[in-house]
Amino acid sequence: MITTPIKGRAKVGIPIIFQTSGSTIEKKGIPNRAYNTESIEWNVEFNKYLETINNAVLSDPIQADQELQAGSIKVYKLITKLDGSTTVGEELSSGFTIEKNR
Repeated sequence: MITTPIKGRAKVGIPIIFQTSGSTIEKKGIPNRAYNTESIEWNVEFNKYLETINNAVLSDPIQADQELQAGSIKVYKLITKLDGSTTVGEELSSGFTIEKNR
């Protein structure tokens, strides 16, 4: 909802509906080189449809042949545009918990 002031009148709320496409969650891996990769930077876009989610849990287990680099997990605000495309926003430092596999 966008609230717009109108000169000489009260504010008016205009509902905005954006286009959704694809899955609400997407994971991509970017290797550090084309052959004999030593590391992969994983990017996970979560809740791309901007749904209200309470107590959300994103689980992405580390496989047996993988190793998590300490301090490498970062969380960013995901900005979903009206056409359904996304861009990375500001880095977040609170409002989430990162835990090791149980």
